[in-house]
Formats: sequence, structure tokens, C-alpha cells
Amino acid sequence: MNETPAQLLAQSLFDDESRQQIDADDWDDQDLLTKDEARERLQRAADLLNVQLASAGSDAETEDLRAQLDRINGVLRTLGG
Repeated sequence: MNETPAQLLAQSLFDDESRQQIDADDWDDQDLLTKDEARERLQRAADLLNVQLASAGSDAETEDLRAQLDRINGVLRTLGG
């Protein structure tokens, strides 16, 4: 029986043996955040980075902190923060 690529893909997506099984209790350990919670945590992280940036000693340290802060601010913009 020759199956099309689409049929093979559908089989692989819905094949119970090919999917990773996750124990139910693993979901209890997940930290699922709302956008507001994520925004608050990221804002706290940005505030801490700003404090560290103010006391950064070397150019390399300053550059690393600015890069981290830029990434966090980018995510905050996408979250509307």
C-alpha cells in the first residue's frame, strides 16, 4: 500500500507510540502564567537589571546586561507592557 506524504504525516501525528507520554502529575509542576503574571515577572527582572546596570564595572558586563535588558523589553513590548 503506497501512502501519500500527507497520510504518513497524519499517521505520525496521531500515532500513540510516536508521541511523548507525559505523566499527569508533571502538569502540576508546570508554571503556566497569564500575560499579566509574565509581564509582572519580566518587569521585576528588568528593574533588577537596571540596578545591576547602574553599578556595572566593565564594558563587557555592561554590554551583557544591556543585551539582556533589550531582550526583556522586547518581550514586554509584545505583551503590551
